[in-house]
Amino acid sequence: MRLLVLGGTWFVGYAIVTAAVAAGWEVTTFNRGTSDPFLEAVRNIRRNGPLLPQGAVRVPPDVRA
Repeated sequence: MRLLVLGGTWFVGYAIVTAAVAAGWEVTTFNRGTSDPFLEAVRNIRRNGPLLPQGAVRVPPDVRA
């Protein structure tokens, strides 16, 4: 099984990643890269900054406050 976790290095995400690795899953985390407690056990994609390039199409929210 493969799992992508957004964040994954603190609190609930850490517990989810740890359990998935222990179960033999292939885990990837996507985070800012400020910590990396899993070393080689997890593939880590790091990104700190905007996820969308400037000028990307914006989608209006389904619910407005």
